[in-house]
Amino acid sequence: KMVNGVVVAHGRTRSLVEKFERGRFTGSEDQMISVSPEVIADRIKSSTMPKEEPQVSGREPLSLSDVNIMEDLMLNHDVLLSGLRSRLTKLQMVRHLWERNDIKGAIIALKKLPDHSVQADVISVLMEKMEIVTMDLFSCLLPMLVGLLDSKMERHVKMSLEMLLKLVAAFGPTIRLTISAPPSVGIDLHQEERIESCKQCLGQLQQLQAVLPTLARRGGSLAKSALELSLVLRDKHM
Repeated sequence: KMVNGVVVAHGRTRSLVEKFERGRFTGSEDQMISVSPEVIADRIKSSTMPKEEPQVSGREPLSLSDVNIMEDLMLNHDVLLSGLRSRLTKLQMVRHLWERNDIKGAIIALKKLPDHSVQADVISVLMEKMEIVTMDLFSCLLPMLVGLLDSKMERHVKMSLEMLLKLVAAFGPTIRLTISAPPSVGIDLHQEERIESCKQCLGQLQQLQAVLPTLARRGGSLAKSALELSLVLRDKHM
């Protein structure tokens, strides 16, 4: 008699097969029975193969490392998105002042923003509009440009060095002449303020000279810009 693909003899053998089918077959009852290869293969496969999660057709199952990578990407995406939104808000504030032709107000607001990326963005615009930069604006820009040299982003440092190079070349002689000029007769508050502003700029430029060798040791384009600025400062007797 056949029972689920197994040839069963009457008596004890039939009892063994029935126990096997009910999952109660033990090693002590290892009697010889005739089982078809297909049944054996199915039994082995179902009992030894680990259970797998259902898979979407055409896709490999996600490993734990894949899941971790996806979580990291989503987290980084949220951080990046938040940073870009904050950057946009700050740029819009500076643009509002700029469009009112309050360039000095925009620079002062920019100095108060602890965001090197926004500062570098505005400086990149100013570099294309050097005709609007006055000595008064230079005195406002200088502290921010020096602070930008501490940025961890090479782009920010290079932008600052390039802007400083333009400003020192343009206003270096004015600073030196204003400070060395003989005192005027009478009281001239505007002249006194101008002299004081030039003295502050000269002091900051002299401090800058001490920073440039460190930047030059970083090599690459930063080293070239730092060396160029150092030569210009010496040439202008800063």
